[in-house]
Order: sequence, then C-alpha cells, then structure tokens
Amino acid sequence: KLAIKYCFGVSSKNSDIDNCIKTFQDSLAERYGFNDKMIYHLEVEKKDVKKGGEYIQFEIKKFVHII
Repeated sequence: KLAIKYCFGVSSKNSDIDNCIKTFQDSLAERYGFNDKMIYHLEVEKKDVKKGGEYIQFEIKKFVHII
C-alpha cells in the first residue's frame, strides 16, 4: 500500500487539479513499476506560478493507516 503526495505548479488558472493527477500518476507508476491500485492515500496541492515556471513535485511512501 502506498501514499503519494503531489504538488503541481501550474501557470493556467483554468487547470483542474484532478486533470493533473491521472496522466502523471500513470507515468509515475510505469516509471517506478507499481500499479496505481496500490495507492491508498493521496495528498494533492496546486500552486499558481508564472508561465515557464511550471513544475511537479512528488513523494511516494509506504501507506500507514492511523486511526
């Protein structure tokens, strides 16, 4: 089970945060050899940036469920 944290720096104010997730997540899963059904927790943030300053930050951890 995995937990993933994303931060998307986007220059378009019209960017939907959920559109950023799926494509990148599929690429990440392929690159690091896991199936995205293993993701049990997501933390996602979107930041407005100037054109040319777009970025994606991510962190993948083992998911630990805390009650």
